[in-house]
Amino acid sequence: MLVASNLLDDGAIVYLNGHEAGRDGVQDGFGPSVLAESGTEVRQGGGRAMHLPVQNLRQGTNVIAVELHQSSRTSDDAVFAMSLWADKVSDGEPVFLTHPDGVEAFPGERVELRAEARGNKPMVLRWIKDGQWMPGATGTVLRISRVGSEDGGVYGVTASNAVGLVASSNAILDVKAPGIVPFHFPWKYHLAYAPFSNRWLVAGFDDKDWPMGETPIGANYRPDYSSPAKPYRTLLVEVFDSVDAGTRLPLVSLFRTSFIWPHPDAEADLRITSMIDDAGIVNLNGEAILHVGMFPARVAHMTQANRRVANPVLETFSVPGIQLLHGTNVVAVSVHQSTWSSGDMSFALRMEVERFKPSPAVKTEASAEGPARIYIPHGAPERSKRARSSIRTASWSEFEAISATSLHPGTNCLAVELRRSPGSDRDLVFACELVIEAGADP
Repeated sequence: MLVASNLLDDGAIVYLNGHEAGRDGVQDGFGPSVLAESGTEVRQGGGRAMHLPVQNLRQGTNVIAVELHQSSRTSDDAVFAMSLWADKVSDGEPVFLTHPDGVEAFPGERVELRAEARGNKPMVLRWIKDGQWMPGATGTVLRISRVGSEDGGVYGVTASNAVGLVASSNAILDVKAPGIVPFHFPWKYHLAYAPFSNRWLVAGFDDKDWPMGETPIGANYRPDYSSPAKPYRTLLVEVFDSVDAGTRLPLVSLFRTSFIWPHPDAEADLRITSMIDDAGIVNLNGEAILHVGMFPARVAHMTQANRRVANPVLETFSVPGIQLLHGTNVVAVSVHQSTWSSGDMSFALRMEVERFKPSPAVKTEASAEGPARIYIPHGAPERSKRARSSIRTASWSEFEAISATSLHPGTNCLAVELRRSPGSDRDLVFACELVIEAGADP
């Protein structure tokens, strides 16, 4: 136990390594408006002792901080002095020497939280997450080999022996969502007064002549119109006296940006929060993944919105992330107006990961059932110049046809040729699941 002998006028809050350790004559609450308790005004600095818990004491350098509070806003004096010493700890009582530190991590990374305590043996360290015991989580180190979004939270650890039980300070594990497009993000934009090619939807499109601005991006053509989205970070065109007197809005405005997805073979669902006036279509790597106020259809510079928005608001949607690519991804959004006489346009979008599942680690289990084989549950014979028969309705089939002798460490490529039967003009259907079964002599 730590003992602080204080000379205070009027009251104080004491902190040890960033955690409140005790109060002397101060009301509940925090901040400069908190007063010392009524009746604690000290005319001459008074000596008072405080007992401070040691659960936040660390091996090495420790920081103690003191807030001095007055009993009234008209107080005209302040006195402070402190001496601090350690009282004898009960023989063998657990004491933490190091506490777990907060960690920031991305999904799939390895995380370790550490703590160390001394005291009589046997002593058990048990880990806690969000106030609940973690089954089987004991010891000085808590390891998470592949952290996921569900692992984020507040962690702590307790140390207990026959003498007593103490708790460590808390540590926050902050799991960052990968592949995020924030609200205030740079976008290239183009007002589509003329027909445009769909090449703008994918990587490799030359947009060097397109202007760039941060969202929210807007245009306002009516001097009497007030948008809740303002102030815009980017205003496309200054306000005109009237739509007819100056440039009018096109029916369609185009926006594109890109981000890096650093996770090969990972699965993810996306959460998109948008502010679009009047409507829009969100594309990821050339494929439409979200229609906001638009019917699914081919988009042109004459395509009108299916709704009219007076005051744009934030809308949130969940979409599958099957279009995500390892590396650069292109987000392209077409914003549509409901009429040619529309006098305003607003656009902002945030894309974040709602659910993330890292690529599974390959596990090899011993087997005495013969050599390794690759199973393709769905498909046709490995080598066939023509399909053996015409299939009217696709169905699942399984066969063992590929030797594993071609496998090599690292990335492997599986290529499948899908062929029609002679004279067939039907659509092709294909799905494939690849299973590696390890044998004793792969």
